[in-house]
Amino acid sequence: MGPKRQRPFRAITSYQKRREAIIHARYKGSIPPDLHKVLMNQVKKGLLRVMDVEVISAVWRDGHISLRDKNEKVIQQTGTILLATGFKSSMPGKDWLTPVIQSHDLRLAECGYPIVSQSLQWGPGLYVTGALAELEMGPISRNISGARQAAERIVNSL
Repeated sequence: MGPKRQRPFRAITSYQKRREAIIHARYKGSIPPDLHKVLMNQVKKGLLRVMDVEVISAVWRDGHISLRDKNEKVIQQTGTILLATGFKSSMPGKDWLTPVIQSHDLRLAECGYPIVSQSLQWGPGLYVTGALAELEMGPISRNISGARQAAERIVNSL
């Protein structure tokens, strides 16, 4: 996340190679070994179920949460605390952004992500952060460190 890792990314001039570097840098996430051991013991005892599924909706009814897939089929029903995480690596907001991109002739790389300036400007008066800035910011763009750096770049350019 620090400058040592960011410098090599910024030296890459090809957007395709930048996309490859971002994909390569993505990890599924991690937890401390002691917490992992506790969780796995809970799973072994049948007190916890770990699933790798895509939940499209959650419905609260009669004290239970029903998790549903894209076909509205119930994946799991629970009445306890539910923790979930994840994201798609595709460009967020593509449905509503597509007409904006077309009407303002905004530049996109071959991978479909914005081509922005070093100050993260995508168009006149339009600045981006997060996933939309990742071809400029690199793998850190989607986390808090990336948000801070993006804010600094934008503010310093105004």
